[in-house]
Amino acid sequence: MAKPGILSGTVLAFARAIGEYGATSMLAGNIAGRTSTISQQIAMVLQNGDFALAGFWCLVIFVISFVCLVALNLFGEKKSKGKKHVFHRKNKKTTGSL
Repeated sequence: MAKPGILSGTVLAFARAIGEYGATSMLAGNIAGRTSTISQQIAMVLQNGDFALAGFWCLVIFVISFVCLVALNLFGEKKSKGKKHVFHRKNKKTTGSL
């Protein structure tokens, strides 16, 4: 029952974290030739003035995030097609006019 929510949270956290810059710079560092993330790479190429390469890396992040979100939506639709949704509505009693 909680599986779709956990899956959604995991995918959305991944999509959000993929563009994180500050935390990865502080924790992972940026050792030249050894460690780097896409967001750190964008910052480095922007400092060098290579806007075309920075645009490429932005496009890579966008595509990865978009594919993750589309896959989540498709997977969620496929799982929910076979299930019957039941909505419970509480009956409220009216007390009359004031």
